[in-house]
Amino acid sequence: MRFLSISASNLDEFYMVRVAGLMGMVWEGVTTQSADGLTPAEQLAAVDKTARGLIADQQKIWAGLDKELRGEQVIVARPDELSDAG
Repeated sequence: MRFLSISASNLDEFYMVRVAGLMGMVWEGVTTQSADGLTPAEQLAAVDKTARGLIADQQKIWAGLDKELRGEQVIVARPDELSDAG
């Protein structure tokens, strides 16, 4: 669970810094290729494809962990499982 949390946090930071930078370049119309031969738009597309796979893997792993934890009566409640009763 700790590794899953760390990987999600790292992905969040990657998006806030690197992907935000690439998006800014795309919005400014930058089409210069980087050292890997890709434009900022092409880099964004590659990041999106790879990140979608990683996120799907994270969700699959979390679903399995959540099921195991619930089996041991350890519940990480989802918003829809909460009530307004205090």
